[in-house]
Amino acid sequence: MDRTADGVLCHECGQRFASLGIHLARAHELRVRVYRDRHGIADEESLAVVSAGRPRRRAHPCGRCGTILTVPGKLCDDCRVTRLVELENRQAALAEPRPVKARWRRLTGEERDDLLRAAPEEVGSLIAALQRSRVTSAEIAAVLGRSQKWMRAPIPAPTGEPRTEGPQPSLCTALSTAVGETTATPPG
Repeated sequence: MDRTADGVLCHECGQRFASLGIHLARAHELRVRVYRDRHGIADEESLAVVSAGRPRRRAHPCGRCGTILTVPGKLCDDCRVTRLVELENRQAALAEPRPVKARWRRLTGEERDDLLRAAPEEVGSLIAALQRSRVTSAEIAAVLGRSQKWMRAPIPAPTGEPRTEGPQPSLCTALSTAVGETTATPPG
């Protein structure tokens, strides 16, 4: 490798450049890897001139410990790490704990039995109570042998208030129809 203060010699055209990588790509349409292989240049050798100019950053003291720095920044690496740890500890001390997020839960064996044994007129209030206690409608529907779509129509919202959108058959009518009973009143 022929390197002087004037630049690095290009073995393709014989000119000198401060950085061969850009020259090779523009003038010879070569990648650095191909150039190195073609001319037997090791990967450890630089294809650029080492700058002999003055440092780009004026020396300045660290804001905490006074160590002289020649890199951008107000703090040395050790002081920066210490400062970040102090900030994290301060923020953790001030942060309020997050409220526990309400999670869905599974039906207990006793609740499953109650749901299966309940009379048709009691099922609606039992389902509403289970939903308020964070049991999913999908699990309730599976125990009753019904689809989730069936659950959405006749069952009150988990808040206990009746749903207002769409036609709402009564829960007893839907359950009676599902069981095979008739809900029609005798003529009279």
